[in-house]
Amino acid sequence: MNGNRELILPPQEFDLLKVLRDVNAPMKVEEVASRLGTDVNSLMRSIAELENLGLILTNKSTRRIIELTEEGRKYVETGLPEVRLVKVLLSCKCKPGINDMPNIAREHGISLSLNEINYALSSLTKMGIIRLVRALLN
Repeated sequence: MNGNRELILPPQEFDLLKVLRDVNAPMKVEEVASRLGTDVNSLMRSIAELENLGLILTNKSTRRIIELTEEGRKYVETGLPEVRLVKVLLSCKCKPGINDMPNIAREHGISLSLNEINYALSSLTKMGIIRLVRALLN
């Protein structure tokens, strides 16, 4: 025996090795998948198998991606509730009750729901931007 072993690989793993040999440089898994006309999830199994066989080396990295939610997109259009509440308070130059705020905001052309007002009050109070004072009504 001469010590040479024949290794039979599934077609995708063989094609993966050919792509890596031809490029002869590190590649992102998305690029390899594109060249092979397959999806990344399917390719990951082949990559793991070839790595287990010692035929390729991988460098794994995780990337955190930040994206706006539907609510975030809404606030890009309308502004954050905290900003809108401060604008109302500056515009009206008043000391309104919480339940009066949606109507006062509307009078100043600003949309604020009671839920948004309560959220904004909590945030702005924690940041020390506003303070809530209890007032006795006659």
